[in-house]
Amino acid sequence: MLDISTTIEVQPLAVRLQWALAHVNAIEISTRYPDGKPWYTDIKNLISGKGHPPEASRKERKTLQRLASNFIICGKELYRRSFDGIQLLCVDEDQATELIEPTHEGVCWPYMNGKMLCSKILRLGFYWPTMESDCFAFVKKCHKCQVYANLIHVPPSELHSLTSP
Repeated sequence: MLDISTTIEVQPLAVRLQWALAHVNAIEISTRYPDGKPWYTDIKNLISGKGHPPEASRKERKTLQRLASNFIICGKELYRRSFDGIQLLCVDEDQATELIEPTHEGVCWPYMNGKMLCSKILRLGFYWPTMESDCFAFVKKCHKCQVYANLIHVPPSELHSLTSP
């Protein structure tokens, strides 16, 4: 318990409400540009000193600058800094599909679910923005995962206890 004196005066808390809509600085990330360039082209150009794309608006430039702070260039490859200090190699759509299948059918723990597949690819040191949704979609299409899944195809029924005589 806490004793509070009656002589203490509590000041009211002023809360200001804003009724205007909020906008988020976001760039739509697709895995491939219409001209065939990978998703990380603008980030790589910005980091290497070639500047922003000419058609980008002010908000897109600020967002691209914020996104680029998480990436580095080592040699000619672009890497993303992860929160635990691992440098993740950025891959495009073609390389991503080549990574998902052998990892899913791997030696250590084959035919894992989408979340585990995504985390295993991250541990291997690769990154692309649509990684998690791509892994979940691949697992949903995997025939062996669908056939041998740990599903119970029996309707629920009442449990009966067994007693020994």
